[in-house]
Amino acid sequence: MEKSCLFAGCRKIQENNKIKLKAELYLLLTELINDGYIGFYTKGALGFDTIAALTVIRLKKSHPNIKLIFVYTCKGQTKGWNLRDIIIYNYIKLHCNKYVYKREKYASSDIPVDNNIYITYFPEECSEDENWSNYSEQNGSKVINLAHLI
Repeated sequence: MEKSCLFAGCRKIQENNKIKLKAELYLLLTELINDGYIGFYTKGALGFDTIAALTVIRLKKSHPNIKLIFVYTCKGQTKGWNLRDIIIYNYIKLHCNKYVYKREKYASSDIPVDNNIYITYFPEECSEDENWSNYSEQNGSKVINLAHLI
């Protein structure tokens, strides 16, 4: 079974944190790739998911063996998004290795249980639900919250 990880995190990231977050994520993913991780899963949400997907796309240039799997969780995911964010979303879809449609309607319990590691960004000020993170820890998956490094 291949080593893989899933990204999830805050959708709204303070501008002053984005540069450091991108740098820390790049370093962490490089370490994981060197440790044999090749599958990287994103749900394509705004914020951290997008940053993570774009980082994997960047790393694919020097590590062509890694895979970006886009788990499209619901129809109309980009409804209400601005044009810039929709263009980036479509760019990620275009550059991923696999595009998987999950279901008609998004559910907060949409948590892959077969991944080895979860990379998150949930700073204290983020009001989004962290239940999936707690769930993954209960099932023995490793969780790395990059908010502790920013």
